[in-house]
Amino acid sequence: MGFAVLNPTAEGECRAWVIGLGSAFGDDRAGWEVVAGLRERLPVGVRCHRAADPLAVLDAPAGCELLLVIDACQGAGPPGTLHRFEWPDARLITVGATSSHGVGLVAALDLAATLGRLPPKVVIHSVEGSLGESGAGLSPAVESAIPEIVSRVLAEIGL
Repeated sequence: MGFAVLNPTAEGECRAWVIGLGSAFGDDRAGWEVVAGLRERLPVGVRCHRAADPLAVLDAPAGCELLLVIDACQGAGPPGTLHRFEWPDARLITVGATSSHGVGLVAALDLAATLGRLPPKVVIHSVEGSLGESGAGLSPAVESAIPEIVSRVLAEIGL
């Protein structure tokens, strides 16, 4: 499940790709909400995609220089706490060890790296969440963090 937004250059290049990981379960929607906040603000040459499966990182467009992944996490702080990691980072083993997705983000990035399918730079922005029920909205702590994550992602791509 997902949707993509593309602001291609004249040549159809993709200099950066943003993937918002998530699901319909409470704070796990954070990545999807960040993508929604970015849709109208993307510069030419930046793609944005909402995905439920971390294996989506294997689909980075050819020539892409930067992959930005946004996902909710648990276990490294109170809800709403923001984290930034550059791949590879050993701290991701702790933060990304459990997943509501079939394959965890760390395993997906490892596989993509092994297959030579990762862009030269990979940055993960995560927000601490709490468990939620299917269809539930974001917790107040995570909802209030979404604009800051959007700002951080825009800064990463040079806006």
